[in-house]
Amino acid sequence: MSHQSRSGAKRRKIAVGDDPLLRAFLNQYAGCAVPDHGNPPQIDRVRYASLDADAFETKYVLGRRPVILTDALSDESDLAGANMWTNAFLRDACGGDASTSRVESRDEGANERFGRGKYKSMTFDAFMDKYEARDGGWYLSAGGKAEPFAAPGRLLASETAKSSKGKLPLRPKGVPRSLVPADVNLWMGRNSTSTSSGLHHDYHDNLYVLVRGEKTFKVFSPRDAGRMYTTGKICWVHENGLINYKGASTLQDGDVALATGESALEFRLRKARGDEDEDEPAIGSSDDDFADFDGVDDYDELNQTPEPSDDDSAEEEKRKDDDDEEDPPSFSRIDYDRLDEFPLFKTASAMEFTVKAGEALYLPTGWFHDVSSRDAGEGHVAFNYWFHPPPLGEAWEGRRALWEEDFQRSVLPKFQ
Repeated sequence: MSHQSRSGAKRRKIAVGDDPLLRAFLNQYAGCAVPDHGNPPQIDRVRYASLDADAFETKYVLGRRPVILTDALSDESDLAGANMWTNAFLRDACGGDASTSRVESRDEGANERFGRGKYKSMTFDAFMDKYEARDGGWYLSAGGKAEPFAAPGRLLASETAKSSKGKLPLRPKGVPRSLVPADVNLWMGRNSTSTSSGLHHDYHDNLYVLVRGEKTFKVFSPRDAGRMYTTGKICWVHENGLINYKGASTLQDGDVALATGESALEFRLRKARGDEDEDEPAIGSSDDDFADFDGVDDYDELNQTPEPSDDDSAEEEKRKDDDDEEDPPSFSRIDYDRLDEFPLFKTASAMEFTVKAGEALYLPTGWFHDVSSRDAGEGHVAFNYWFHPPPLGEAWEGRRALWEEDFQRSVLPKFQ
């Protein structure tokens, strides 16, 4: 698949019908989409040990194409350390009195789902007590962390693979270097019945390694973003699938654009290098401004829809009436029991597949997904890598190089 630069990309205005909560927006997505033929559409499946990083980059990273990686925890895999993750091992590796985390909570009896920003602080050991008691009201996820690469995920990764010690590599060997790590996370939970994550998208490329349990995904490409009835107002879909919402000034690789014309990443690197002209950036350009993020992915807070203007107040009141608790802007408002109220959604192309224990899923940024979990009585455990979404076209090498420099300066020291 060829990829055009931003200046040469075909610009498409997506018609969104008469729904006042959806507005026409610019969709420049240049990656693959769910095929509108086939019965049903099938996701690619590739054995992890046979991955060639260059081929992976060409077909899946540049193509923005999801893929399931099979046998990801086989003995020859650099991810095999996860085979050691018994409950006792995880307690030993991640527990202790100082292991306080913010854990998601829900009312399991009321079939409440996770991902709505309800947290409680507890130690990892306290969470494991609930996990081993099969309490489905608690979920260890990426939400609520104080900073990227925090515990417990950081405690299970190393700069190089150390499978004999139960560690996973910070950069899996099958993943091309063009994908620069943005975070790593441990996910754990219990459920007595199949549970749904809610339809949403992330702001990073995701490599999701499933250690226990089973996950069924229903996915839609960024090309169908205008049919997803998102909580936030979409204003831009970039070539690589990154989705911007009203009020968020975000570049194609997810970085924050400052009013000065410089990006937050460029400003941070300039300070680290000791360059001149170190003016303070605008509000919202520092990672610290978004540290206490809420939701599934750590760019949710960055892309929160701002306070409504007078013109938007009536619309905002209607949305508040529809939902007692407002989801992040990246979540869909679709109710599967009332699909007649969401006619555009009926025209979207979906692909469904199941990821089983020992497999991994690569899902590019902007792909909407609803995930149903089954734990087969043992709970579900997963480890995921978030990578900065690579910009396509003429921005590719320059922006990738900046993220790589930042990774070397600010991330690697945490693992040494």
